[in-house]
This record gives sequence, structure tokens and C-alpha cells, in this order.
Amino acid sequence: MKYFYTFLLMFPALLLLSQSYNGPESVDFDSNSGLYFISNSSEGRILSYHPASDNLSFFIDNVGSGPHGLEVVGNELFVCSGSRLKAYDITTQEQTVNINLGASFANGITHIGDDVFITDFSGKDIYRYNITSGSFNMYIENLPKTPNGILYDNLQDRLLVVCWGNNAPIYEIEISDSTYNVVTTTSLGNCDGIAMDSNGDFYVSAWSNNAISKFNSDFSGESTVVVPNMSSPADIYYNIESDTLAIPNSANNTVVFIGFTSATSFDCDPSGCVELNDDSGEFSTLEACQASCNATLINENETSNYIFFPNPSKSGDVIEFNKDVTYLEIFDTNGNLLFSKKINNINTIKLPLLNKGLYLLKTNISGEKLLIH
Repeated sequence: MKYFYTFLLMFPALLLLSQSYNGPESVDFDSNSGLYFISNSSEGRILSYHPASDNLSFFIDNVGSGPHGLEVVGNELFVCSGSRLKAYDITTQEQTVNINLGASFANGITHIGDDVFITDFSGKDIYRYNITSGSFNMYIENLPKTPNGILYDNLQDRLLVVCWGNNAPIYEIEISDSTYNVVTTTSLGNCDGIAMDSNGDFYVSAWSNNAISKFNSDFSGESTVVVPNMSSPADIYYNIESDTLAIPNSANNTVVFIGFTSATSFDCDPSGCVELNDDSGEFSTLEACQASCNATLINENETSNYIFFPNPSKSGDVIEFNKDVTYLEIFDTNGNLLFSKKINNINTIKLPLLNKGLYLLKTNISGEKLLIH
């Protein structure tokens, strides 16, 4: 399988003056200062990295246990440290918060407005801290699986949590009442971090394959590896301003920055879907590529299992129905009706002109996915 990046930077432990990575665990970005912050969990220190000047500097020392998860909120950097939640003024480096949550191992962190959410890795809990009031509470207690990275999905107004362990699930949390469900069960093990790009697609770091995998915005289909050959990748961060994914590798003391171009497409190969960094691929979306890669070839002996065939089809193709269909509707993946026709007593119909991609074909019998390639 081929992988395409616009750039890849790795900073080993002896680079950049006297500062070096030592158990890098989490990365976050402050758009006001243009600084990345990296937690050096093996020495109780937080570093800052300025990409424009390629300068790695000391930010905060003697943080305490860890630190682990980092989250920029306004002009403060919130930090998970053992049982405590801490925060530092980004401009002055002064400590602004130091509160004992009672957590066993405060690890992942995200925020929504004035509410900061923290996962307790050992306790399997999630805490909520309010910046305005300074109060906190147990938001979710005793999850079935060990929570690790946590992310606020602002496009769908939900929290997402990746988990440790084999076949690690991803939890979706309803913010208003803290109810949760498994949005997908992955084939990955020991997931550490989760990040989201501007398209609403998700990136998950996992130790089981030492890679970053990409998931569709609705978690449909299978994930695809977009960054292989990492080394215990931890709490990742996607910088939407520059389309850059920052990956701390906790096992080999490096931080990798992967730039993604805005033009992407996908191709099928024997190992699955491959993401390209240009528009030369056969498919414009991961969903369409996966549908094609996974599509079952329909032969004459199998057509009775399907309402229509062939599928996949090409734009303007004639499709044939093997059941009594009275009407046909075609929707795009956003639910927009693109085509509607009554087809009483007709067992074939010419498809309208459609762009390559995935559609929903709905009849009076059922709805089925239609792939145009």
C-alpha cells in the first residue's frame, strides 16, 4: 500500500538546542502564538515548538506526574497530571489552576466552552471541570472499557472517546445527559488519541499497529491506515489551519508532523483503499472507494438476492430490477433527492447522469446503496 504526505518532520532526542523529547505524550496548538505544546511525560515538563522558526523550547518545568493530556482553552493551557487538573497562562507561564480531581490517572482532555472533560484511564471515569465556577464533578463513572483519548466533535455536538484494549470501541457521548453508546468497534488495539479534520473525518492513533488510521465522519465502512511506521503514537492533534497532523511517538522520543493537502482522492488496491494527496484517484470519497473495494460481484446466479443490478454502475447505465418495483428515488449521501420516477410495469431504467460516488437508491421494496464509478 502506498502513502502520500506533503511533508514529514521527525525530531529526535538530541536535536534543537538543549531541549529534547522525553516520552512525548500529547500535542496541542495555540493559534494566537503559533506554538505547539508537547508534554514530556518522562520528566514532568512541557515544551513549546514554533514551526516557523523550527525552534523547540522549554515552557513549563516541574509540572508533576506526567504530564499527559494537553488542551488549549483561550489563553490557558490545561494539563492532566496524575490525579490533578492544572492550567498555565500561555503568555506569562503562571499557574492558574491546580485542583485534585481524585482521578487515578488523568489522561485525555478536551473542552466545550467553559467545560473541560478529562478521562481517568485507571478509574474508567470521565470528569467535568467548569472554568468559570472552578467546580468539578464525576461526569461518567465506570465505563465498560478503559477511556483514553477524548475529543469534542463540534460538527455533531458530541464527545468521542477512544479506548485501550483489544478491538477497542469508540464511544459517542450525548453531552446534555452524559448517556453513551458504542459508535463503532474497531479492529485496533490500545487506541491512544483521536483528532478530527475540517471535513469531519477522524484520525485515531493505535499501538497495536503503530499507525494512524482514518475513519469516515459517520464511522461507516472500515478505517484506512494513513500514517504507518509510528512508535507507540499517543495523543494526536489535527491543526485545521495548516491541515497538519501532529503525532507524538512516546516510544522513540519523536514528534512527527504530517501535512495533508486539501485535494485528496482514493484508489483500490489488493490491501484496501489508499488515500492520495491529489485528485488522480478513481474515487473522490473514502466511502465510495470502500463500497467499490468491498462490492460483491453480481453474476447471473446471484441476481435474485438483489433488487437491481449491476452494482456498481456507471453514470447513465441501464439497471435491471428483479422484483416488482413501482417507483425509484435516488438520494445523495446528504439526503438530497436527486431523481424520482414512477416505473410501474417496467423492469429496466436508465440511470440519470451522476458523479462518481455513493448514493442511496430507494424503491417501494427497500433502500440499497448504489455506487457510481
